[in-house]
Amino acid sequence: MASLRVLELARANQAYVAFASSGGAIYGEASAGPQGEDHPERPLNPYGSAKLAVDAYLRAYRHQYGMDTCSLRFSNVYGPRQRRGGESAVVPCFCTAALRGEPLRIIGFGQTDT
Repeated sequence: MASLRVLELARANQAYVAFASSGGAIYGEASAGPQGEDHPERPLNPYGSAKLAVDAYLRAYRHQYGMDTCSLRFSNVYGPRQRRGGESAVVPCFCTAALRGEPLRIIGFGQTDT
């Protein structure tokens, strides 16, 4: 609902909307790698489904009202102040291990059981 409120406010004020969407969460499991932008959208959790829904609303508002919108599907975003914990911390964990000369640890085969 919050995204729809933002879209309505943007429409009323003729504002541009740029949405920080998600890369992997929207596409789900890769059918083959690497994944391109034409990979089927098959979210596997509520987070990915919500991001995909907002992407659909952006397209609808662009078509229905001629609004300028943009959805950016970021993947593995990281930066200098990112904490190492959490599910999205693979990049800083790998970077830290590599800088220390430690092995890059992958548990299992790097795949998700579905």
